[in-house]
Amino acid sequence: MTSEKKDNILRVISTINVVILLVGYGFVTCLFSDSMSSGQESHIVTVPFRALQLGLSLTVIFLCLNKKQPATTSVRWIWVFWGLLLMRFIFDVYIKMSINIPASRLTQIWMYMVALTLIPMYAVQKSYRYIDYKQLLNWSFYLVGITVLWLFITNEDFQTRTTVRLEANAALGSLGAGYLGLTSIIISYFFYKQSERPILKIAAWVIIGVSVLIWLRAGSRGPILAFITIVTFFLVAQRRNISVGVIVALLILFLGYVSLDYIINWLADISPILKERLFERETSQISDRAASYQFAIDSFWKNPLIGHDFAVQRRGLPYGYSHNIVLEVLMQLGLIGFVILLFICLKGFIVSFRLINAKNPDAWLSIIWLEKILLLCVSGTYYFQPEFWILMVLLFMKYRRNTVKHNAMIYKNSTIKR
Repeated sequence: MTSEKKDNILRVISTINVVILLVGYGFVTCLFSDSMSSGQESHIVTVPFRALQLGLSLTVIFLCLNKKQPATTSVRWIWVFWGLLLMRFIFDVYIKMSINIPASRLTQIWMYMVALTLIPMYAVQKSYRYIDYKQLLNWSFYLVGITVLWLFITNEDFQTRTTVRLEANAALGSLGAGYLGLTSIIISYFFYKQSERPILKIAAWVIIGVSVLIWLRAGSRGPILAFITIVTFFLVAQRRNISVGVIVALLILFLGYVSLDYIINWLADISPILKERLFERETSQISDRAASYQFAIDSFWKNPLIGHDFAVQRRGLPYGYSHNIVLEVLMQLGLIGFVILLFICLKGFIVSFRLINAKNPDAWLSIIWLEKILLLCVSGTYYFQPEFWILMVLLFMKYRRNTVKHNAMIYKNSTIKR
């Protein structure tokens, strides 16, 4: 086999690897949703998929063993952060034994940390030069398009005005369904902008329309707030004159405020449950989150420099997380971890801003990253969100200093032979 053929195979596998990492989970769980009648049975589908995901990443690493791709400074700091997190986890669970995590959950944590985050991160770091970024967008669109269409067609609840929160399937809850819709909107919009064939542009708008219904009818507030934040950031960043961008964003927000009654009525027609949840002041979920926030704050003050606890522990809750990435890091790693996180996240915002401002075709990757960090500000925990870290490594490796515009210019030269 010639060197050119080997590189072409590596490009295909590297690109498929990132597609699977970004949108594969939703695709597989929705396609095989009939095989999962409950959350306990979801492993029938999710475990083989995770094994495939890990196998792809390991294959990419093996194919790139002889290819030197030194990490950037920002990526090195990501690895330092994860080193500190693993030390905190091992110390609390196995040495200090201050936290009693059930065996099944402990296995899940190790799987997410190592198999689903660290190994794929390293695979992307080694293979970023071989990824076909044009095909990455195309294949991501096709996969997420099939996912939302299949979900909409097979789940009749998404076709009607619902008064309850809707789950995509046993492995993808209402929050996941909402973010699946938002991710599909972002990918479809950029696919529409970069497509030249009218039929593909029409297909993109069809997918956007279906995605909006799923996004709203899932009934989760987080994806709505993420959408508003992303649109505001995008409007500011895409302007050559930042002041003009700020004015435009503020004007649109003002018009939205003035039209609030019409927007509320429109939401009530599309998703009554979402309208209800957006304006409710107190719920058991909010109260529970407040208690988790307070535990994380108290834990931080016990050792502000290096943190004190790996997980939230309250009466009746032996293991949990704070549902806020800032409080979580302060609780676990103190000011040292927080400073590192602040550095890499600021770097991520800068890269995202520059990509959008330069109208770089890869800006969609940075917007998906923004979506993930906004998710982590209101729900979940960062070591269960591999896409957040993988996208950061990908963006930091590809877009080193002064490469944003250059990469935008060479983007059209797709490297996979078609």
